[in-house]
Amino acid sequence: MEYIAHKNRPSLAHSGSKPFFQAKSTNPFMPASGREGHNPFLAQAKAISNPFAGPLLQRKCTACEQEENQNALQKKEMPLQRACSGGSWQYEYDGCSVPQSLANIAGIDKDNPAGGTDTHFGLGIPTASGGRACDRHDECYQTCNTPGGRAACDRQMYADMMATCHASSAPPPVKKRCQEWALRYYRGLQVFGGSAYRERQQQSCNC
Repeated sequence: MEYIAHKNRPSLAHSGSKPFFQAKSTNPFMPASGREGHNPFLAQAKAISNPFAGPLLQRKCTACEQEENQNALQKKEMPLQRACSGGSWQYEYDGCSVPQSLANIAGIDKDNPAGGTDTHFGLGIPTASGGRACDRHDECYQTCNTPGGRAACDRQMYADMMATCHASSAPPPVKKRCQEWALRYYRGLQVFGGSAYRERQQQSCNC
């Protein structure tokens, strides 16, 4: 997943999860009718606190700034076409793109924040080999001219995460935590995903 890194996917249509959002709605938490009361996720979206807000966000400014600056420097030192081989873009995977320092503050595994045995959001492998929501999001951001653009990639990742939570054999509290983190990750993408998407589009389209 790439909201402080990058992502893209080739085929959003073959997710294995059912359509999650109504096509005519620009707000993923708002039904086409525009009536909030009919959306099962709106109340949850309002109720869940953001673990990256307030004090944690302030701590991120100091705890994560050095890490992000270092990552940016490494990217500048790497050739633009580092994943371009023979005129074909090779997907790069990094699991769920949450800075490790921020994950440490939140006390989570960035690829499995709920901590269940089968609630992983990212494995760092291709979707075709069993990759999860964040892995497919990597593919989506890294696919030139993605159908539906960045918003489609982000919505699909959220749908994939929720599908993972619903299919989990974990106890109800863990499944609930899984759903909460899925929403938090999606919100994070809405805020931080823009630059990562633009960079990956430039890289893959120029390959």
